[in-house]
Amino acid sequence: MLNKPNRNDVDDGVQDIQNDVNRLADSLEDVLKSWGSDAKDEAEAARRKAQALLKETPGADAGSYSRKTSRL
Repeated sequence: MLNKPNRNDVDDGVQDIQNDVNRLADSLEDVLKSWGSDAKDEAEAARRKAQALLKETPGADAGSYSRKTSRL
């Protein structure tokens, strides 16, 4: 028999996902901004920050996502 998930656990999980997405988006924005910058140090720092963030974010490694396409 399946147990119904606790609402608080689900809400916490959703909040964790939202936080991860926001941090990844901020990191991506920094990387994209650095591409237009002449400062090599700034670009390297943004790249290192993004890589570290991806390593600590659960499920963010490229192998954990399967690409699915569907037609509506």
